[in-house]
Amino acid sequence: MYCPNCGTVNNAGARFCMSCGMAMWEAGTLGRPGYSTQHPRPTKSKVTAGILAILLGGLGIHKFYLGDALPGILLIIVTVVTCGIVGPIIGLIEGILYLTKTDEEFYNTYEVNRKEWF
Repeated sequence: MYCPNCGTVNNAGARFCMSCGMAMWEAGTLGRPGYSTQHPRPTKSKVTAGILAILLGGLGIHKFYLGDALPGILLIIVTVVTCGIVGPIIGLIEGILYLTKTDEEFYNTYEVNRKEWF
């Protein structure tokens, strides 16, 4: 069962979401408006994030795309301090990780749980 608040997958009998703590409701029992057993639609594309990370990883553009401004700024600083060596390597690694995850793994990791690095 998916949490109606954050979309995390929970056990079928869970009373509260294991991620955000919101009360879980079984479909049809309390008629909660807006509740759906379907997975929420992702707002960010893993392909876009992956391509941005591989091509522009040193500038942290993929971090800004995912809504993580501070890691994006830190990545720019690391790139400048290391004369453009480390930032693009980090971007390449993250781009490959983004593209190798399933859509659900990407959504849960980077949109729901807001994981910032690797």
